[in-house]
Amino acid sequence: MLFSIVVPIYGVEQFLPQCIESILGQNYKNFELILVDDGSKDQSGKICNIYANKDSRIKVIHKSNGGLVSARKAGAALASGAYILPVDGDDWIAPGLLAALTEVIAQNDDVEMICYGMYQGNSEGKYESKQLDYEPGIYRISDIQQKIYPALIKGSNGKRFPPNLWGKAMKREAYQFYQMTVPDCLSLGEDAAVSYPFISQANTIYIMPECFYYYRWNAQSMTKSRKKGFAWDNLRMLSKVWNENLNDKFDFSSQINRYMCHDIFNVAKSHLQTNQDFAKIRRGIMEELNKPDFRYYVIHAEFDMLSLEQIPRILLKYQMIYIIKFLTQYI
Repeated sequence: MLFSIVVPIYGVEQFLPQCIESILGQNYKNFELILVDDGSKDQSGKICNIYANKDSRIKVIHKSNGGLVSARKAGAALASGAYILPVDGDDWIAPGLLAALTEVIAQNDDVEMICYGMYQGNSEGKYESKQLDYEPGIYRISDIQQKIYPALIKGSNGKRFPPNLWGKAMKREAYQFYQMTVPDCLSLGEDAAVSYPFISQANTIYIMPECFYYYRWNAQSMTKSRKKGFAWDNLRMLSKVWNENLNDKFDFSSQINRYMCHDIFNVAKSHLQTNQDFAKIRRGIMEELNKPDFRYYVIHAEFDMLSLEQIPRILLKYQMIYIIKFLTQYI
């Protein structure tokens, strides 16, 4: 079997049928579909069972709620295809995706990761195509090192390789390995914890020029539903995973500094967007910013002088929490 499509599901009953139908409607039929019901409280689990009773290619996992990483691990562990494709339960894929992937694999049987673009939807249901900003074609190790490594995690201009796991077909064994190393509780950077080590260790990557994935901006999805600020230790867990799994033959430290500075700002912003007491939140943010690891990331995050990434870095460096609070209304 060539493809295992893994769909983590939590509370997406409104969108799940479209997701499943888009997969079952693929022009290429030799695949398995693994639906992972991560303790959904709505009808998502029942919807999974209904489809599984109609199509033998569908396998359903019902588990207690453990979060996105936990659901992806469960699906990956059951997968048997040569390539795994993650698809979120509130998104869907174009009918020609698997057929197009088979053509790439037929011509490049050693390819380890295939990346394709997406259509991104807005609140009005309109979708805009977003191709990958890389020359299409096969990238072997020298190409990956020269053209992708320098801005894999975050370049000095702020550019980075798309970290999302959806929009990628990945060799099963490698994907399983990197996915299983991610802590279940990681809820910020959980895609980057897998994709960047995978790419840094890959010998062959293929970039497709087409868009096949439909990404729905759903405020209630597994990755966007937040009642409180992100945990600061998410960044520390991500750093640990990277230190263990990134290719140590290339120095990614400056990129990690930039990425962490960017996400320290995002975590601070997430706390400031809650309804909790501002004085208490401000004290908590300043306490974290003064810890040696976060202080190091902020001080050593070197961006191009004209990069907009300089703004959050300066605000963090001088702990301008009031200004960050003000900006959270607009960014």
